[in-house]
Amino acid sequence: MKVQIISRVTAEPRCRGNAAYLLDLMRGLETGGVELDFSLLDVPSTPPLRTWDDLASRAEIDQALARFAAFAPDAVIVNYVYLAPILDALPRDALTAILTIDVRSRRFESFQSEGLPMDGMVWTEELEASLLSKARLLIAIQPEEAAILQRLAPDAAVVLAPFSMLEKSTPYPEIPGRCLFVGSDADHNVFGLRWFLREAWPLVLAEAPGASLDVCGSIGRRFKESYPKTVFHGRLDDLDPYYGAAQAVVVPLRVGSGLEIKLVEAMAYGKACVVSSRGLAALPPGCAGAVMPGEDAATFARAVVRALTDDALRRRVGQNALACVREHFNPQKAHGELIERLRLGMVRR
Repeated sequence: MKVQIISRVTAEPRCRGNAAYLLDLMRGLETGGVELDFSLLDVPSTPPLRTWDDLASRAEIDQALARFAAFAPDAVIVNYVYLAPILDALPRDALTAILTIDVRSRRFESFQSEGLPMDGMVWTEELEASLLSKARLLIAIQPEEAAILQRLAPDAAVVLAPFSMLEKSTPYPEIPGRCLFVGSDADHNVFGLRWFLREAWPLVLAEAPGASLDVCGSIGRRFKESYPKTVFHGRLDDLDPYYGAAQAVVVPLRVGSGLEIKLVEAMAYGKACVVSSRGLAALPPGCAGAVMPGEDAATFARAVVRALTDDALRRRVGQNALACVREHFNPQKAHGELIERLRLGMVRR
């Protein structure tokens, strides 16, 4: 089976969540026996694209058609719904799919509800539904969004393909009171971490004055101010020492959609993660006990303090997190259904 993935963004590890997810999906398809062609759109558009998620330009459509003709794939997957106009230009019998990454209209709505400027174009459900309907198959990253996609595009098949993760281990011991945040400089990460540092972190320090926070990832370049007991480390090639040291991992997701990939990574290390409701909703239903919920500043801080001070609770949550990763995020579970759907679609074309 030959599958072509057409994308405007790169696929690479330890960079942005969307890039890491795309790379993980590609590896899963290749492991499943798929011959894969990754087609990165790199042609200048006239007029230039207005935003990073602007709809596919005529130049991009023409480039995608040329790549399609050269590779002759059995199926074409466009990365993000904004590239859906490419699918209209393909032969009518082509097996077409959209790797949604997230629900764009839902993301836009969450930013609006917080009074934040959106890092892209304006998305409505009507616009998104019209674009989703161009594909025969929609690929969702988490269960809640799979249901939304099915409602927006009832004639398309929807398949769940979460980020895959294997259990991780680290030889580095925990450091009492150590907390950890990992993330890129994406706007939703910046807003969530800034909220945590301003609203919840002072409450944590009031109850646990020995607590400290490591912040890892490119998010550090968006912070010029300093915060007590907090160190920004920047982007790192090896996160093992920081995950090993952490007694609590904070995921204060306030806006956005999709699946917080760093949350799954922290769970794979068996860490007690404190998660807001938006991040919790992205996990499979059976994983509710695998993280510690916190919504407003007081409840979020209280959960962090409990993770730092209650050894039995921290170990129990960590074990539940590992069980969730083994059950729901192992590579066979993450990618198996998508591979079968692609094969089934080939038969039924």
